[in-house]
Amino acid sequence: MLKTMALKLIRLPGEDVTYPEQKDPSIIETHPDDATAPYRFIKYTSSGRSDTQAWKVARFGANDLGGQWQELQSPTLKGLSGPQLCAPALAYEFENGKPHYIMYIQTACFEPDGVIMEAHSVDGKHFVGKQAPLITRDSITNPKCPLLGVYDPSYSQVKVNGRMHDCLTFTGITKMEPAWPHKTEGDIYMSLRERAVPNARWSDPRLVLDMSKIPFHNQPNRTDHEYEWCPEGTQIVEIDEKHFLMIGVCFMQKPAGCDGERQRVFFAASRSVDSPFIPMSMPFEPQAAKGETGHPDTVFDHQSQVLHVFLQEREGNFKPWTLRQSKIDISFLKNMVDDCLNHNEQQGKAADVVETDGCSLGTGRELASLIDLAALTTGFGLETLDAGRSL
Repeated sequence: MLKTMALKLIRLPGEDVTYPEQKDPSIIETHPDDATAPYRFIKYTSSGRSDTQAWKVARFGANDLGGQWQELQSPTLKGLSGPQLCAPALAYEFENGKPHYIMYIQTACFEPDGVIMEAHSVDGKHFVGKQAPLITRDSITNPKCPLLGVYDPSYSQVKVNGRMHDCLTFTGITKMEPAWPHKTEGDIYMSLRERAVPNARWSDPRLVLDMSKIPFHNQPNRTDHEYEWCPEGTQIVEIDEKHFLMIGVCFMQKPAGCDGERQRVFFAASRSVDSPFIPMSMPFEPQAAKGETGHPDTVFDHQSQVLHVFLQEREGNFKPWTLRQSKIDISFLKNMVDDCLNHNEQQGKAADVVETDGCSLGTGRELASLIDLAALTTGFGLETLDAGRSL
């Protein structure tokens, strides 16, 4: 499996007591000519406590991805509110000598009607939210099931037909039990915006990964394991024009009593953002035998041809979330994507589908081939990789 190492965080006085946990990392690289940037890399996180589910957005800075991260003053979020206002996804621009920070952030994930808001800043410290939500449940015009809300956005940039686009992925919630822990169901959606077109609008979100198509993810209405939660925290990474990686969070198929052990970061592969993403592996094992990993973010080092992966990890239910990192050679990722997609093409597509609560659930040869693929690729060559090298 892929190796990870702990991130070194230097906390501000008192913050480690009031807000001891760190999760949901989102990292930007500032421009060398940006004199206002305190560090080369700025990391935004959800900072808080799992026992009370009280979170705020925090900031850290570092000049080396593998070095120490200094906690900075937490950003102010004007015009943004919500019961679970956290899990920020950041974008950064530097044009005409001026920085521009954009934050995409959820308002709720444990109750209906959560939306994704957009906020802007000129210094990365003071954000002002737009009045209207960027994405709501009504933004999805043709969902497979009626949506209850949207949450957990991630940002990246990808090429479509040779043209660069902003890319947002998020979870659309289709079902949520009223009582805690809710056992929420949902799927992954994507929206694109062309960067070279002035004032371009975001595309209508479309389904890019159905929860039922992830063979190692827990599924509702099953007797062999207990259902906990839907996939979340996904990001699409363009390796090159023929290799696309989705990295996100799934929940393993485990029996009752295993809360705090199910979350795992997973990989899925595709030839383009317009093609289906095929789940292929859960490459990160937690350090603790009964722990879990979650919500990743990536930094692509094009010069060294390495993908840096940052993720959260904890030792079990209501244990504190901490941050870890790993590095993956791009050549290995390309081979992994090729193996996955070639295997899937050889298996062929399944024709049988069953209907459950008005939502399609993939079965038969398609699901079986994915299960075989997961067994084939999980751990394939991963133990040879190392982590912790600096840029």
